[in-house]
Amino acid sequence: MDIEHLTKHQIVLLCLLVTFVSSTTAAIVVVRLMEDAPVTSSPTINRVIERTVQQIVPGETKEITKVNTVIVKEEDLVVEAIEVNKNSIVLVKETVTNESGETTLTNSSAIYLRDGYIVADGRLISGPGEYYMEDGDVKIPLVFVQKDKSGFSLLKVEESITLSDVSFVAKNISTKPSVKVGQSAIVLSSNPNFGAFTGLISSFSPFVVKVEGQDDETLFSKINININTRQGISGGALVTSDGDVSGLVIVRENDIFAIPVDYINQKISSLAEAAVAKKESLKASAVESLGDNG
Repeated sequence: MDIEHLTKHQIVLLCLLVTFVSSTTAAIVVVRLMEDAPVTSSPTINRVIERTVQQIVPGETKEITKVNTVIVKEEDLVVEAIEVNKNSIVLVKETVTNESGETTLTNSSAIYLRDGYIVADGRLISGPGEYYMEDGDVKIPLVFVQKDKSGFSLLKVEESITLSDVSFVAKNISTKPSVKVGQSAIVLSSNPNFGAFTGLISSFSPFVVKVEGQDDETLFSKINININTRQGISGGALVTSDGDVSGLVIVRENDIFAIPVDYINQKISSLAEAAVAKKESLKASAVESLGDNG
């Protein structure tokens, strides 16, 4: 039969027939493919369900750890660091009497460290004098201990004072500061009043002491600070946003940096060891003297 001689009705019926045959063939192919498909997907799902069910069987004790994501603002960390360390910052006062008998009072920021030691800028407090700090309405006398070649000075609360009665507390003195370049730098100062200033840790560089006739000596890596203010911050504390007191701030002509607290702590430890050795030596001498007299 020539398709050209078909009527319109016959062409429509032929199209319907072809469509039906095509659909039937496609259905048969799909069914055969499903029958030939792997049978592993269904058992896998079943095993997952079984394991999940086993974990929630009544009677078993399971420890559940819940993780909460908390977003902490840098501003909140700074405020907390200041609050925690504000009682570590003291204002050392010195009474100076001139030749005419007139007295003047000078102020210097300083950090209250362990065992009653106080560290300050060695240019502001450079030698023995009449030093004290105020704890509320109480004047606490301070004794000058020594000036270090790195540029800081150590004072100590007079031995007649009970340290437990002093409200100044060094809560977060860092023995190994973990400061990094680019980290926020918080400077706490008490001169003339308590204040806080923010900047950045800009770099680290060796602190070298030059002694005539001797080789240069590198004492530590100083912490260089980029900050917009210079007035009154020398002798203050460098605090990180983690709340650690990491250094003593020193301001020089073209430089603002911090002496690491771990270096200062080493000096204090050496002084403490020397004091113990001196007491033992005096005790041994006294015993020997008593033996000779006996």
